[in-house]
Amino acid sequence: MMFGLFITSQCIYAQNYEKVYFTRNDTVNYYFKIVPKTTIKGLVVILPGIRGNSDWALKASKIPYIAADSGLVTILLQHEIWLGWLREDIVKFLNQAISEVIVKYNIPKNKCVIGGFSSGGTMALSYTELANYDSAQTIIKPKGVFGLDAPVDLIEIYNNFHAEAQGMECNGKRIEISEQTRNIDSKMTKYLGTPLDNYNNYIDHSPFIFGERYKNGGRAIYLKNVSLRLYSGIEYNSLQNKCDCGFYLDTSPFLISFLRSKGNKDATFKSQYDKDYNPDGGEYWRGKHEWWGFDSKECVEWILKTINKK
Repeated sequence: MMFGLFITSQCIYAQNYEKVYFTRNDTVNYYFKIVPKTTIKGLVVILPGIRGNSDWALKASKIPYIAADSGLVTILLQHEIWLGWLREDIVKFLNQAISEVIVKYNIPKNKCVIGGFSSGGTMALSYTELANYDSAQTIIKPKGVFGLDAPVDLIEIYNNFHAEAQGMECNGKRIEISEQTRNIDSKMTKYLGTPLDNYNNYIDHSPFIFGERYKNGGRAIYLKNVSLRLYSGIEYNSLQNKCDCGFYLDTSPFLISFLRSKGNKDATFKSQYDKDYNPDGGEYWRGKHEWWGFDSKECVEWILKTINKK
């Protein structure tokens, strides 16, 4: 049975939030819940990226608070270990959290949207795919899914991180990499293997496979009837340098193109460099791989439009 710890938020939006643990003896796996004071219109599920947790997302993202002002309940999932792709334990926690909230607040299952930042967006996409090819494994079929800088092709991510971890050089200089990059490269090799030797593992865990775009896009075909919104905020200079070296490829626009070719007119792409895009943190955060790079107002408007669509 779940139990909640009520905490008053100190954020600028002055919204109350609740911290709900999955079991009474578990102090590391929980979710935050932000409930509107007005009539409830739907549910937004947010997954943080591999670098941060839901505590940080609660402080850095404006989405939960703008959503609350718009009549949407928001939950932010926290888990002890994030590997960057969807696993059975994450599905279990998501199902448990979503089930508790939709029952308590009488939210229709067709009024739920899921999304996330970075690898959180990757897992949101994979959860939505799972809901559409094996609905018995999920508590809902999300009506929409969104992601900011969500890596959609894990093969591309592996190849890029592995090349850098092995001492990739660009224009005669070795690329400096973070300990996090080394860690992700090590974990992908340990848990998924290499794409060359374990190709099907990557098919199973990746929202989209660029090399499969002329077929079913891996499991991306299961998003063909889902409203989808991807935001790209990769810094231009970093993107350009990596492209010059022939390694990096942001495949999120190709996922959108793939889905639109399959008839999904509700699959859309938004660049952070668009003139009408207003990052939460201001101009400095435009193109940065951070929560502050989100245009939360624009995102919530898309969520409401998706939830209200007949």
